Amino acid sequence: MSQPTCKTHSICEECIAWQTEKYPDVDFKVKCSGICEVDDLIPEEVRIMYTDEQLRLAESVYNPVTWAADQFNWEPRVAREEYGGQRYQEMMLRCTARRKALRLGRQSGKTEAICILMLFKAFTNNNFKVLVITPYRSQIELIFKRVKELMYLSADLSNSIKREVANPYHEIEFFNGSYIRGFTSGSKTSSGAGAVRGQPADMIVLDEADYLTTADINAVVAILNSRPECELYASSTPTGRRDHFHRWCQVAPNFREFHFPSYVIPHWNDELEEELRLTLTEAGYIHEILAEFGEEEEGVFQVAYREAAEEEYSYYDINPDPSKYIAGIGVDWNSSNIGTEIYVMIWDRNTGRFLGARAETVSRVGFTQVKAIEKIQELNRQWDPAFIYVDEGYGATQVEVMKVWSQEQMMAKGPSHSDAKLGVRLRAINFSAKIELPDPITRQMIKKDTKSYMVENAVRMFERAIFIFPKSDQILKDQLAGYIIQRRTQLGKPVFGAREERIGDHRLDAMMLAFLGFHLEYSDLVRMQFTQTIGFAKGLRAPRASRPEPGDTVVVDPEEKKRNSPRRRLMPEGTRDEFVTEVGLASNIRRAGGKKGPPGPLWSWPGFLKDGPLPTKKKPTAYQRKNRPSRSKF
Repeated sequence: MSQPTCKTHSICEECIAWQTEKYPDVDFKVKCSGICEVDDLIPEEVRIMYTDEQLRLAESVYNPVTWAADQFNWEPRVAREEYGGQRYQEMMLRCTARRKALRLGRQSGKTEAICILMLFKAFTNNNFKVLVITPYRSQIELIFKRVKELMYLSADLSNSIKREVANPYHEIEFFNGSYIRGFTSGSKTSSGAGAVRGQPADMIVLDEADYLTTADINAVVAILNSRPECELYASSTPTGRRDHFHRWCQVAPNFREFHFPSYVIPHWNDELEEELRLTLTEAGYIHEILAEFGEEEEGVFQVAYREAAEEEYSYYDINPDPSKYIAGIGVDWNSSNIGTEIYVMIWDRNTGRFLGARAETVSRVGFTQVKAIEKIQELNRQWDPAFIYVDEGYGATQVEVMKVWSQEQMMAKGPSHSDAKLGVRLRAINFSAKIELPDPITRQMIKKDTKSYMVENAVRMFERAIFIFPKSDQILKDQLAGYIIQRRTQLGKPVFGAREERIGDHRLDAMMLAFLGFHLEYSDLVRMQFTQTIGFAKGLRAPRASRPEPGDTVVVDPEEKKRNSPRRRLMPEGTRDEFVTEVGLASNIRRAGGKKGPPGPLWSWPGFLKDGPLPTKKKPTAYQRKNRPSRSKF
């Protein structure tokens, strides 16, 4: 019997039309085997001999979407109606192109689709070798975590695992001889590209491909050259670089590109879009959400926004006036051979804009640290700032010295004096540490790198055009123009710095510290709102299990034991609608000791108001211990 020819699938028709429009002067060069359905592969006279269940099993051998539905109860995402209602994950999974470039926005499901495809290929093919390469260790761990979650949803897959290890690299091996191996590219180390080179592969997945270096891609190309039938899947959100990922998406006719921005996800709405626009920089929104390459990166602070922030005035044109301004100070404390930069920033109550009010450089000649402390004390008296944010790197000791000095001034001059308030206003910021902030979407507390968050916050201020500084400050202008992302760590964290060391970035750091202070001290995004209404609710935990019978095996949950402690049993009971008010307690709410009755004290045992411990029981006397029955008598 001859092999039937597959009809042209609707996904293939769309691909041909897209490639023809994109490359009008080039023949269709995407190498693929087309998309076949059951009707194409099994003749009608043979199909009638099988049940529907058998036909679906046959379909799952070559259709990853059907296979994933049967194995994991997984369904592909459907884009919102405004974006055509496409089953875009199904399009990416079912396409058989040998070269794919997946250009998708954040949280649009590209990693999920890749995990499904890798498992499908490894499970339905014998001795199929999959290599996953990412620039960061955190990304490879995230991918393998999701792969394992999916595997253990399926009895077939979980029983097919022969071996899984995480060192020296991540690997999952199946009994059919297939495996999935994960590597970090080593673009920030000295060994990663060498570890990938020479690995056999039938499928290579490059996640966050736009962050890979040319050396990383060269190692991958060496594998592709040795195995022409090897499939390549490159997925990423664009960074703006005009490198390999840009070429694959824009100028390589043998690649099938899939481009879907984040707003194809079903739960996208106007509120989410507004939150993200306020959270991300303009360039970040273009890259991360729209998945567009945008303009080629020219540095952290773009030219148009830098020029818009320059105005014709002098730092000394502005005088302290608490009725008009709220002041904040940022200090970049450096070693004695560089000097210390101090930047005073004010927020105009009338215009709602931030202005640079002072830029002080404590010379590196002489007693730099002592002079810097004296200058900060002087500016504190002049401007009466709401905060003083200091780089902890070289300033930790000086901060402690000033706090001790401030306490002495409080005793001498009283708590209302500016010198006495200095210690409260000081806050040391560690650029290498994490900062805890509420997520703009979920409102859950998350941790971010302090330096990265500080830079992003400053960039947003420039993009929103709410900051101005004197056009005559050439030092700040040069540092803004020369501030770049020098590299990224293996975990994906950007490392910022000056393009030229002679220009530096110290005044800029002081300015960004002042921005960070205003953001953390005054921004509604950071300040959490709390209610003062207090009430007791009943039924928030699962019902207690029945008493164990003799001979039962009992496992004691530490949390349950804590909930049943004597202190918990003294807590009053009530329903969700019975709230404690200033008037008193409802008559049916239990009082202290578990009694019901009219309003009275909520708790009466000592130590409640100061969260003290429960009263301890009186220890038995020696006579009582002596007369206890011994175990042998039972």
